[in-house]
Amino acid sequence: MRCFFETRGGWAAVALRLGLGIVFFPHGMGKLFGWFGGLGFSATLAGMTSHMHLPAMLVVMVIAAEGLGILG
Repeated sequence: MRCFFETRGGWAAVALRLGLGIVFFPHGMGKLFGWFGGLGFSATLAGMTSHMHLPAMLVVMVIAAEGLGILG
């Protein structure tokens, strides 16, 4: 089980984290604050719950994961 959670450093890990951070940042900020052409939190929540029929708590978790996931 330890090998599953073990992390290895290196340039590949840095490149992957930077690449994913660059992709996640506009998506998360668009959903949270309406930046980069996004709708903002309330409009995203309303749209995903009414049009996609997703539970509100799941939508909040998606928005939080995309918006705050870049900090990790």
